[in-house]
Amino acid sequence: MIIFDYNQEINIVLSHELDELEEHIDDVFKFHGKCINSISRKQIKDDIAFYKNYADAGFYLGYYTEFGTTILLGFYNQELGFQRIQWESSKCSNCSSIWRVANPTYLGIYPDYQFDISKLRYPLINCPICGGKFSRPAIWCELLK
Repeated sequence: MIIFDYNQEINIVLSHELDELEEHIDDVFKFHGKCINSISRKQIKDDIAFYKNYADAGFYLGYYTEFGTTILLGFYNQELGFQRIQWESSKCSNCSSIWRVANPTYLGIYPDYQFDISKLRYPLINCPICGGKFSRPAIWCELLK
């Protein structure tokens, strides 16, 4: 599936396409013994495995090519449309619980580092345990410890 986001054509890999993507990783990412977007082939395979596990939660792997380099992106999509995300760990400022969060505000996932807060499709959330603020912005979270 193709979407257009921040004037970029993004290939969204649907859950039923992840196995095929993994099987043809060299063809899709034109991997020739060098890193793609500063990550290794193993990292790409790990990302594919991760998105297989979280497909039912609305997470997708996306990619685009710019200046001959394939760039991987995470996306969250529920009823409000696709939102770029960066996976991060975050600590609650109140109860100190540690969470995996989907951060849509990380500038590195946007062209020319131009994040427009008005284009945020999902509300930022707080800690589900105590309502405290996370150390990193989040639109989704999962308790790690």
